[in-house]
Amino acid sequence: MPRRRRAGRGVRAGGVAGRGARVLAEHTDGRYLQFIFQDQRLAGALVLGAGGPDAALTKALETGADLAPLLARAPTAAAFAAALAGRPGPV
Repeated sequence: MPRRRRAGRGVRAGGVAGRGARVLAEHTDGRYLQFIFQDQRLAGALVLGAGGPDAALTKALETGADLAPLLARAPTAAAFAAALAGRPGPV
């Protein structure tokens, strides 16, 4: 069985989950963020640790809002979380 590498501090990942899908994931400073987008809309999220974008995240999931402008400005999971919560964050 191949050995799997563990994500460490400062590890970022991004990829394509399927046609029209995009994944932003990041593990840094004691928290893990993963956002899954389908057709520029938030389809799923995993936020572990303090400082998540709680209410804004729930609203984005429930409304299915088009997040293309926000995704264009926030290329990392941490930047997306900060932008979604309406606060300055890493770019």
